Amino acid sequence: MNWLLTLLSGIFVLMLILVWEKLFEHVTVYEYETGFKYHNGKHIATLKSGRYHLRRGHTEVRKLDLRPQFLTLPGQEILTADRIQLKISLVLQFELQDPLKALHGVDNYQNALYLRLQLLLRETVQSYTLESLLADQAGLLAQLQAKGQPALAELGLNLKTLSVKDIMLPGDLKRAYTQVLKVQKEAQAALEKARGEQACLRSLANAARMFDKNPSLLQLRLIQTLENGQTRPTIVFQPNSTTGYSASSDLPPDSAES
Repeated sequence: MNWLLTLLSGIFVLMLILVWEKLFEHVTVYEYETGFKYHNGKHIATLKSGRYHLRRGHTEVRKLDLRPQFLTLPGQEILTADRIQLKISLVLQFELQDPLKALHGVDNYQNALYLRLQLLLRETVQSYTLESLLADQAGLLAQLQAKGQPALAELGLNLKTLSVKDIMLPGDLKRAYTQVLKVQKEAQAALEKARGEQACLRSLANAARMFDKNPSLLQLRLIQTLENGQTRPTIVFQPNSTTGYSASSDLPPDSAES
């Protein structure tokens, strides 16, 4: 009889478990999530992190991730103010500021965000010429940020960061800009070289004037050169009343004769 009672008890417990599983479900809300409890389709509670037992059939829980999310807007073909077609891609980081509004306001807040960002980017870029756009990307981002923040707030979202990922030009225009940049760099290098040569000439001219006013400085310079061990001959031209200039060498007399 004992084994029969044990068997019946086990069957009873198993039936209770099956009934419990049939009537109730277990839902876990993690600490980075928020949950919304609905009864017969009506929102009745907001659930924090934890484990919940819900009656099946009448009660439902929908969860949303509260962690910051990233969205990439791939290359959008846009005409600038000077009628040049280019592609711009963006990357933004956003988070749920009002989760219930994001859930109830639109059918899919991510799709709505994507569409609004597309329209906002197109509207903003069309007011720029290509040259001003390439020169002032920070200004473009500032405008997008200023216009995007209230647009996202309407969806219950908060725009955290926004950046330009790529600006893609047509092939022929890209080659032309590359050539322009190359010419600019070469011109800049030539200008720097000319400035260096001009500075060197000014230095030599200043030294010549100094030696002309103080001939003794020239002799001191010659002595310094000899003391430093310089063996290569140095020829100095000096003003001469008869021939215009006279030359003197720092070579020893015997080497000069040879």
